[in-house]
Amino acid sequence: MSLRSIILALFLGLTLLPQGWNKVDTALHGTMIYGLGALIVTLLFLSWKELSACEFDWRKKFSLANGVRISAILLALWFVIAEISSPIQNFGWSEVVMMISGIGIFFIVQTWKEDEQIKLLKVMLAFGCISALFGLAQYLYRPESRIAGPFFVSEFASNYWPNAFATFLLAMWPLSFLIQKRVLRIVALTIFYSALLLTFSRAAFLVMCVQLVMLAFVHRKILLALRIRKIFTPEIKTLMVIVACTFVVTGGLHTLRPMINSHETNSFLKKATFAGTEQQTSFQERFDFMKGAIMLIRKHPLTGSGPFSFRFIYPTIQKDFLAIADHPHNWYLKIGLEEGIPALIFFLLLIGGVSGKLIQEQYKEKNGNAMEAVLLLSISGPLLHALADYNMNFMTNQIVFWTVFGIAASKIYIKKWPQKNHDKHGITLFSGIVAVMICATTASIGYEMYLSLTKNFERMQFSRNYFLEMSGDAMKKNNLPLAQKYAITQTLKNPYDAFAWNMLGQVYEKNMKNAEALMAYEKAIKADPANFFNFYRDYFRMAKVMNVTGTEAYADVKNRAIGLLLAYPAKVKANIHYTAQTSNVQDGAALAKELGDIKLALKIQRALRDFRLSRPLDTEGVRSRF
Repeated sequence: MSLRSIILALFLGLTLLPQGWNKVDTALHGTMIYGLGALIVTLLFLSWKELSACEFDWRKKFSLANGVRISAILLALWFVIAEISSPIQNFGWSEVVMMISGIGIFFIVQTWKEDEQIKLLKVMLAFGCISALFGLAQYLYRPESRIAGPFFVSEFASNYWPNAFATFLLAMWPLSFLIQKRVLRIVALTIFYSALLLTFSRAAFLVMCVQLVMLAFVHRKILLALRIRKIFTPEIKTLMVIVACTFVVTGGLHTLRPMINSHETNSFLKKATFAGTEQQTSFQERFDFMKGAIMLIRKHPLTGSGPFSFRFIYPTIQKDFLAIADHPHNWYLKIGLEEGIPALIFFLLLIGGVSGKLIQEQYKEKNGNAMEAVLLLSISGPLLHALADYNMNFMTNQIVFWTVFGIAASKIYIKKWPQKNHDKHGITLFSGIVAVMICATTASIGYEMYLSLTKNFERMQFSRNYFLEMSGDAMKKNNLPLAQKYAITQTLKNPYDAFAWNMLGQVYEKNMKNAEALMAYEKAIKADPANFFNFYRDYFRMAKVMNVTGTEAYADVKNRAIGLLLAYPAKVKANIHYTAQTSNVQDGAALAKELGDIKLALKIQRALRDFRLSRPLDTEGVRSRF
């Protein structure tokens, strides 16, 4: 392997360590994002010779190859525009960096030689097998009833992501066909298929079935030539062995889990039939998220509402209590909503130009090209899974996807790009744009890292909840002016942040500014009316202090709160979205008392007791939605 492929592989391995750096949008801190800047500059430097040899042929400026490259560059540019124009300025920076870096990786790896590309894919495959084996072991010793491989953080029970692991596996298992030895290929596929089943991701399982259909299409000539007497060909026998081994491994682990692990065990039948309240809400809520995203796209069609804005703007149209997520569970709708319709068009042109050409080539060749078929299957996994879930907010999945996608592009375009006189080519327009794009991204990362190291958090683009936390700390120290300053700064950074408005209300209340406090509490409810009871509790308490309980505005807020409270005991008893493990139960009971309904408060508390009695086992590992 070359130095550059080793560096990329090592960085990918670092992202697979179980820590909080992998999740790009809400990373615990930006260490890996800072490292990403060093990575892409290093790859650019080591690949500059090949990259600068790819001339942009103006005589064929409307060719599909040029269209793919232009779409990728415009997509990166539109992410920057969306971030600059977004009203939410404390979260989206990391997503922009990751997308631009991913596109940079896409451009760089497609210029590498085929031998170097295959070696890199095999190392990625090894990482995938190790991760899948780790996930299978998880099923025996961890309390969660689904496996997430390395996609978790042990310090926080809520940081456990089996669906993201499923996306990773969908991209990994097709690479098993790069293994030449039949026995090793069977072992690898068995490990991947077993791990995919134990993620209990229905969408991932359906995508895997689609991938298998695509695989059958690639080998359609062989399948159509089968005769009854010759049906048990070596390929069919291998397939039967893989299926049998997968059921043995999966069934064995599913049987052993209750013997070794006293925690809850999942049911394949219930998952498949959407049995249980949690399964039904999951399906309905995803539909609502997607429908809501389509509604919200109309408000900001050109530049979108900004990266990572769904979590903050969707509550304004949210239907059911607790039915919220960080994204609309669809990569395409997320881009259309947060970066605008032009960005979505560029993205569709990019993936359509590569995957469409791959499909066309497979159709023409009848038998299919083995390498191109593997790459098509690998990129189809994340792209299809992205229709029902969004897991590209993990650095691992982004790096895997853009690496495989770039190699796939090289198979259909790079051979047609000018490759002569390698050392005589100057900096072409295309390579120059890519270099500027990567260097500008790295400069942004470097500046952000400098601000972080110098503790100049007020100027950071990725401040997240820093000002909110500082406001809370200042409140504890009774430094009200400083607390107010930080709370106001948070609302300016993100006017959709309900917690920021609620914190500002608490500061005003403690500072005896009751009118301002009531207004801030009202804005908190308006920003997030259907997820947290403490916003309502603070509002009603202040309304009583100011004696404004007879207003129409108060009546509207009260009616909404009562409606949420009446439906809440059933949610607590069923532990919808793990609400029984949050402070919402105590806040809900306190709110019911604040409104004078002692019976309802007791009903909520009894629902919590009933839930605990129904779950006598340790629920420490159960994931909280919040």
